[in-house]
Amino acid sequence: MYSIRLMALAAMGVCLAPAQLMRVMVAEVKPDHVLEFRDLQKKATAAYQKAGTSYRAVYAPAGLGEQNVWYGFTPLAGFAEFDAPTVEKAMGEAYKDFLAQARNCVTNVHYEVVERRPELTIDEGPRPGGLYSMAQLQVRPGHETAFEEKYKAATAALKKIGVKTLLVSRVRYGNEIGLYRIGLALPNYAELDKGQTLTRAMGAEAYAKWRASVAEHLTSVKYQIVKLDDELSYKK
Repeated sequence: MYSIRLMALAAMGVCLAPAQLMRVMVAEVKPDHVLEFRDLQKKATAAYQKAGTSYRAVYAPAGLGEQNVWYGFTPLAGFAEFDAPTVEKAMGEAYKDFLAQARNCVTNVHYEVVERRPELTIDEGPRPGGLYSMAQLQVRPGHETAFEEKYKAATAALKKIGVKTLLVSRVRYGNEIGLYRIGLALPNYAELDKGQTLTRAMGAEAYAKWRASVAEHLTSVKYQIVKLDDELSYKK
């Protein structure tokens, strides 16, 4: 779909286990073309299903943060998939028209390959509602290991207070190396009225110290609320 930009990995010798990889669509949608974009994504989802892809999760902006950026996640068995793109292969001749219409709906779209970080992730139950607070953290080059070691404390604290879903991934190709996305499932918007979840998990003093320590490894932090678009998503 659209165009694919693969950037050089900082450590080219790193072997990425296929089970840990996902392909991510990041699309900046024109405000007056959202409905058309969604219609086209229905066709893309159908193509992924036809091709036998095990799941697709599409997240729409949901009121807080950037309101034109959509995300689509699919599993990636290996980089050989880029030799025969799934959607193009499944659509056949119709792909050309699909591509032309899609280009009219967006101001920018790119693909990334991201790696799941299971040691930082909590995935222990259903995800009712599909609402997420998504943090995008840019880690300084060479600080990834130190950052992940410190973030394990956050994962442990959240798990201790009963958080069931914390999804953590790290960009490997297609964007800034060291960009992490962290999705914390929310039961509803009212959950935000309770304050920072990590403050409640760690305690105010411990959280302040932890945050200051982690900040040494970051260049930027950005938050967005997103919601799973059930009509565009599926899981076998």
